[in-house]
Amino acid sequence: MSRTAMRRLRAANPISDSPPPRPIDTVIPGWAPVERLLSDRPSGTEAAGLGRRASRRSTSGSRYLSGLPAALGVGVTIAVVVFALVGVHPTKKPAGTADAPASTLQYADAQGWSLTYPSAFRTIQGLPATAFARQVTITSFPAPRRLAGRWPSRTQTTVGTPPYVLPLDAAGRFPADGVALILQPSRAFVLGPDSAFPVALAQFGRAHAEPFFSRADDRRVAIPSARTHVVVGYSQEIIVTVLIGAKASSALRGDLARAIASLSFRRLAPGSHVGDSEILGPASRYPVGSFTLVHARFASNRSGPIYLVHAPGRLGFGHQCVTSSPCTPAGSFYGIGPQYNTRLDHASRCQLRLDRPPDEFYCGNLGVRWDRVGRVIARPASESYIGSIAGLYAKIAWDGQIMIIPGWGPQLSRPAVHQLWPSWHQPTEPLSR
Repeated sequence: MSRTAMRRLRAANPISDSPPPRPIDTVIPGWAPVERLLSDRPSGTEAAGLGRRASRRSTSGSRYLSGLPAALGVGVTIAVVVFALVGVHPTKKPAGTADAPASTLQYADAQGWSLTYPSAFRTIQGLPATAFARQVTITSFPAPRRLAGRWPSRTQTTVGTPPYVLPLDAAGRFPADGVALILQPSRAFVLGPDSAFPVALAQFGRAHAEPFFSRADDRRVAIPSARTHVVVGYSQEIIVTVLIGAKASSALRGDLARAIASLSFRRLAPGSHVGDSEILGPASRYPVGSFTLVHARFASNRSGPIYLVHAPGRLGFGHQCVTSSPCTPAGSFYGIGPQYNTRLDHASRCQLRLDRPPDEFYCGNLGVRWDRVGRVIARPASESYIGSIAGLYAKIAWDGQIMIIPGWGPQLSRPAVHQLWPSWHQPTEPLSR
């Protein structure tokens, strides 16, 4: 391309001159060029060495270095601006992002239950156990002192509401701004439904004054009203009591409610044992109307082949329940085992069998028969007395698995059997005694 054509091309496409760059010492106050820094350094061997190294550089290298301060100035300027923006305007969390939860601790009990609570709370163990329960205490305050509850004089002792040890602060009082959670795993084995989890603070009973502390104790210690709830898992009972000071903050009350909601039991595998009971697996394996042969292994001497029965009605049982325990009919499962009373003492030799469709049990080697709830309907001529076959209590646990427990089988009264098997025509004169 000729010079004339180049001039015409540039005239047709003018390029505006870029504004001159701002001096770097105005952008970054206190900035000093390398030459000034070197001139400020004291003369000596190090300065001479720098001069010698600079003199060895080629002319082209000097041209590249001449542009370095400007490039560094731009980069440092960008870094300073970004740093200033971050310092003045901190990064915001996206909408809907919750704050990280406060750190928590877990208490795991040897009985198989556990709960979590804020790390600022304290766990008190080693308190003396009563005849019915031991105690685990979790408080929002240091509790170096205690006040032991006691049964009032002339009061009948009950299993459902045992006394507990009240936690107190260094002044010997229950702080008005504190909360406490008292858990008493009971030795009682509950023949009733398990609790539904999670447990809510709203399920606890109305606030009340405990009878374990006198009025003088209340005035001296400032005992807050208590709220109590019975939690049951795998038929194991935990009596849970909450104490909330009148000036406890809403945050503390929320921490207490979350600790209660975290209370849970360790899920057991089929074949596991709780006391003298055994876990048989999910209830869905045993449909309504089924008679299923299982081989349970109890700690007692009642181990052996057992038929697990799922009746269509409701199960009744005749033992007494304390008022504070959730002891209500727990469903329609029950077991039929090989144990029964006989004058000839041959119960242990009975080879138990099931005859369907009449759903009658019999001994394959002894000539005795029982109906579907274990009442005698036939016996050999050589036997003057044979009792009803042993029933076993069964229920659906909190996790949907069947628990079977020796004893406490279905009642033998006709109304109870009709409730269990509503459409079944019972024998008119069962021979059981």
